[in-house]
Amino acid sequence: MGDAKELLHSNLHEVFSERNPQRRRAAIERTYTEDVTFIDPEGEFVGRQALNDQATYSATDAHIGPMSVGSWTVVFQGSSVSSFSDNPGNGVYTYLVFMRDKALNYSSAATTARAVVVNGSSPTSLSLSGNVTLDGLFVASGNTLTVGSSYTLAFNAYGIANVSGTVIHQGTITIGSSAAVNFNTGGLYQYDYDGGSLITANWNTGSTCEIIGLKHNTASNLAQTFYNFTLDNLRHFGALKAMGASNPLLLRMILLQSVVVGLLGYGLGVGAAATIGYFTGDTELAFRLPMWLLGFTGVVVLIICALASLISMRKVIKLEPAIVFKG
Repeated sequence: MGDAKELLHSNLHEVFSERNPQRRRAAIERTYTEDVTFIDPEGEFVGRQALNDQATYSATDAHIGPMSVGSWTVVFQGSSVSSFSDNPGNGVYTYLVFMRDKALNYSSAATTARAVVVNGSSPTSLSLSGNVTLDGLFVASGNTLTVGSSYTLAFNAYGIANVSGTVIHQGTITIGSSAAVNFNTGGLYQYDYDGGSLITANWNTGSTCEIIGLKHNTASNLAQTFYNFTLDNLRHFGALKAMGASNPLLLRMILLQSVVVGLLGYGLGVGAAATIGYFTGDTELAFRLPMWLLGFTGVVVLIICALASLISMRKVIKLEPAIVFKG
């Protein structure tokens, strides 16, 4: 073991600045005793292995977004950041996220993460102008990201996307292994594609999945738990209008569809409740299901279905038959 100057040089350049694990481990064994104690703001670490763990750069420690992770600090263009901050501009920001170790070494370009933030002070719309691969995506409320029909948006493994605004899916979106796409309250996923497959996402309370692009084919990957799910049939109603169907006729069709779906759901619910009541009649879980309650519930369900159909009715009334010839 040398003097203080040699120890300082070895600690900084041969241990914490060394990217080769074998050379770094040899330097640790040459420089420190077996029971070395290493202290920094994150705590006290005892032993050569613990010291080696603190000095190791590992791409597996990379997390997307501004945060501190273990011994790593997320930096943007060489400066530490604690949050995404908006800058004057069009509301679309691309962040290259690097990792920095304790010796202030930055990760290489190959391990640099790319995150896109769409968060304009006024509603901002971003359309991809090419194929893009991301590790992070944030679309704020009131903002829109469109993946055009000719382009691909790909998320790397362990990527993260949080959407509180709108994502319009017209092209291709691929999700890497263990990547997470979250549609938050108010988030809208608009699937404007004929056929293909919906993305797999976490549909949180208040989010909506809307299918508007189906013409001749069906979409797959529908076996998900959606919060709100809408299948837009405006093109089909446009075709009926073009063939002479009147607004009153189309409105009766919408209302009938809504009532039938509501009654089917009501029947399934009542049947399930009656079945449970039958098998729990002699237990502490027994309950009464009077006829007046069934009738009242049925009326409420019909009212809710009728009110919900008003949204579709408004669109149909304003619909121009020419929509069937578009796209």
